Amino acid sequence: AAGAAALPPAFGASNASPSGTTLDFGAFSEALDRLRGLGPADKQSLLRACRAVVEADGKVTDDEREALAAVADAVGAAGWDPAAAEEDGEE
Repeated sequence: AAGAAALPPAFGASNASPSGTTLDFGAFSEALDRLRGLGPADKQSLLRACRAVVEADGKVTDDEREALAAVADAVGAAGWDPAAAEEDGEE
C-alpha cells in the first residue's frame, strides 16, 4: 500500500496484494520492458514508490538498498541514489 500510494494515477496503482500468486517470468520481463520505456520523471516516481515500500517499516537494510539500486538499474535509471534523492528534497 505504501508504494501504491506514492505512484501517480497514470500507473494504475492498486492496493491489491499479489500474495498467493506465482511469478510468470515472461510477464515479469514484459513489465520490465514497459518500465524501461518510461520517461525520466515517471521512472523517478516509480523509484520513489519503491523507496516508500522499503521505508514503510521504518528501517532500511543493506539488502533493501541493493534491491532499490537493482530496480533502478533494471528500468534504465542506473545511478539513481535514494540517499541523494532524499538530500535533494525529492520526495
